[in-house]
Amino acid sequence: MVESRFVRFAIACLGLAIGAAALAADARTERAERAFQRGRFGEALQHWRTALPALSETARIDALIQMAAAYQALGQASDARRVLDEAHREARRTDDMARQVRALGRLSDHHLLARQLKPARGQAEDAVNLARQTADRRLLAQALTPLGNVAVAEERYADALQAYREGLALAADDPALAVDLRINAIHAHLAQRTPQAAPPLLTAAVADVRALPDSYGKAFDEIALGHLAQEIAAAEPAQRATLTPWAHAALSDAQKLAEALQDSRLQSYAAGHLGELYAAAGRHSDAGRLWRQALFHAERSDAPELLARWYWQSGRALRAQGKNQDAKDAYQQALRHLGRVRPALLYGYRGKPQFFRDTVAAIYLDTVELLLREAGTAPDSARRRAILRQVRDVMEGFKTAELKNYFQDECVAAYQDNRKPAPVDDLLAPGTASLYPIVFPDRLVLLISLAGGDIDATTVAVTAGTLRETSDTFRKLLAGAGNSRRLLVTAQALHRWLIEPVLPQLRDHRVDTLIVVPDGVLRTIPFAALHDGQQFLVEQYALGVTPGLTLTDAGPSGTRGYHMLFGGLSESVQDFPPLPYVVAELDRAAAAHEGTQLLNGAFRKTAVERQLRQTPYTGLLFATHGQFAGDPRQSFLLAYDGRVSLDELERFVRTRRHRERPVDLLVLSACETAEGDERAALGLAGVAVKAGASSAVASLWAVNDASTAQLVPAFLANLKEPANTKAQALRQAQRQLLDQSNTRHPFHWASFVLVGNWF
Repeated sequence: MVESRFVRFAIACLGLAIGAAALAADARTERAERAFQRGRFGEALQHWRTALPALSETARIDALIQMAAAYQALGQASDARRVLDEAHREARRTDDMARQVRALGRLSDHHLLARQLKPARGQAEDAVNLARQTADRRLLAQALTPLGNVAVAEERYADALQAYREGLALAADDPALAVDLRINAIHAHLAQRTPQAAPPLLTAAVADVRALPDSYGKAFDEIALGHLAQEIAAAEPAQRATLTPWAHAALSDAQKLAEALQDSRLQSYAAGHLGELYAAAGRHSDAGRLWRQALFHAERSDAPELLARWYWQSGRALRAQGKNQDAKDAYQQALRHLGRVRPALLYGYRGKPQFFRDTVAAIYLDTVELLLREAGTAPDSARRRAILRQVRDVMEGFKTAELKNYFQDECVAAYQDNRKPAPVDDLLAPGTASLYPIVFPDRLVLLISLAGGDIDATTVAVTAGTLRETSDTFRKLLAGAGNSRRLLVTAQALHRWLIEPVLPQLRDHRVDTLIVVPDGVLRTIPFAALHDGQQFLVEQYALGVTPGLTLTDAGPSGTRGYHMLFGGLSESVQDFPPLPYVVAELDRAAAAHEGTQLLNGAFRKTAVERQLRQTPYTGLLFATHGQFAGDPRQSFLLAYDGRVSLDELERFVRTRRHRERPVDLLVLSACETAEGDERAALGLAGVAVKAGASSAVASLWAVNDASTAQLVPAFLANLKEPANTKAQALRQAQRQLLDQSNTRHPFHWASFVLVGNWF
């Protein structure tokens, strides 16, 4: 009897302990959710981690899904994917279809943010198919949202709007979900350039929001709708008179609610977007007052992305009022905070590149424009040079941010952390110059840096539109081996804008090597094929391309006799045509440098990785099909057993990166860059950084196989000459083809560009 009472007492104590643990876990979960809503993602994660062991199975799945959102907001994509996979596995073990659908939807959004459209679509479709097997109308409406989002990213706007319409029909009694669907539909109409269809959605969303109880979510929806109203008004000026007052009312209501909730992040958003509304109306004083409030609240919530935005907007308003020094100070603050922004926040709405160009790039270019104006009124040459160095520093920061945004991982930051770049002026040896063409809507600015610290800027009267049109024509004529006379006309026009204005400095400093840091559409063209009416530029200068001077592992490598890994496909594989000259190319290259050949069936991904782990190769030549695409995850090299992604290439080469003799040169001899795609060309410009090699040689278009089999071995043979830099070795190889009657057209030799270290 005593024993029985003791057991009952022990069980009761155990029950109390379990109940206390569950209550503590629930409290932790509530604190985590509050911290997450206020943007304190690290704190939220700490609470969730502590709560997880004591949570029920279903509560644990919900917490894991929310944790993934926090990791994503912190830019920790791999951790987000890990916990989402765990949530999905656990949901499948319980046969809980609702949580399986939610996990799949979040996985789809995760891949969409990273621009991984194929898995994003597959997971969204799986979520919808599962939801259709239930009788839960709300669950299906939730599942249709990521499906529509993927369709927008794929520019299948009709499919996206159909998904949102079906979701809205199912969510008629759920105002919060209806608001989300309508906001996404408005984004789809803006992306499709049909803003005239958006106002009815906005009106309905307003009614839905008003039906919601006061909460963080309601305030955030009001801010989102107020901002969208401004975007619609900008696209549809006839609607401005109607939409502007409504946007003001929505943002003012959000501001009051944010104050009542005592949420600094929401207060910053609301005040900042109200400031933008006043600035658009020319009321700069009122806008400035609101931005000061927004900055105060952004500081309190430690939100660098908001600090960067509101300082930038303040700078624009100050510049419009002629307060240039105050504007400059604001821009510098914006750049300082932009450097602290989590990578995930650089990618924008659903990872769309347009966000970067319209927001992040604009902060850098507005700063550059103001500095250039200051340089134009400098009292003396020393002060002018000092300001132009600031311009170059800002452009270097821009190029780093641009490359981070393209690759959407930390390879760029890691690359910089593992090396200490020399000051830019020290990178330029006598006879070398760097050229930054900076493209503004109404003009082109050429920033040229020379050995010894000399620097200058020249303005060229050509619009961005004209430069784009001419560059596109030039690229098409080159890649198609087009009409030689028309080709020369466009080559001369580009030479007149891009080279002639800086020729005096090049001649005065006896420059023989020109390193270009291209901008925008200029990444898609080979400078080697520019023409002055007498000669191609490659006949006068050795040329190199770099995504940024501080991203370049510059300086002599000491390597000229390479130990190389040669890989290639001469046979037709996976529906790609054969490359019959690859055998000759590899044989000729092997005659110049010792190494190992992996041809056709031997050129497999596992074999490449094994070779790089076992042998200290300093050079790699892959003669195989491949492409640089606007989405880096669609870029690839073709191996016999499948496609090698840039992430896999990075992983393979990383095995050598920190060894005594890292990979110094990567040659991709049959790759091409998606035609006219600036982002694809950015991928080519950054391939050396991504892969972890000092330099890379790759092509802007698919070159004749026979021409490649001559140029690449000639380049490698020229590298054996101790006096030759890589840039000079490539120039000599290109001139060899230029001097032959059957390969004189630039199609045969101009596409190959040297990226990264030019020594």
